[in-house]
Amino acid sequence: MLKQQKELLEKFRITQAVERATREAKERAASEALMKAKAAVVNAHAEAQKQRAERAAVHRAAAEAPERVKKEARESAAAEAKAAMKRAASEAQPKAQGAASASGSNTTAKKASSTTNFVNDLVSTFGGNPLI
Repeated sequence: MLKQQKELLEKFRITQAVERATREAKERAASEALMKAKAAVVNAHAEAQKQRAERAAVHRAAAEAPERVKKEARESAAAEAKAAMKRAASEAQPKAQGAASASGSNTTAKKASSTTNFVNDLVSTFGGNPLI
């Protein structure tokens, strides 16, 4: 009988050990599943936040685009006006005289003023002494 009791006790202990191992394995699996679920939730929140930020950036850029186009148009118009004024000013200034001679050197000859030319024309037409 003692041998049977020892065998029963041994079976009981083995059964207890198996049940404990099974319980611990189930607890570990549940814990891991919970951790994975929490990680998935964190990842989903991060992805949603990223998408919201991207949408906000797109909306912001779309809202700023018309103003940016207007600003660029103003700057372009101002630059064109400035260039036109610069061209007009340079065209209004007398050109520096000096033509290259046949030898290639520059000669500086002053052009007579339009008043002098006008007086010379009158003198040649009507005769007389020029006052200038």
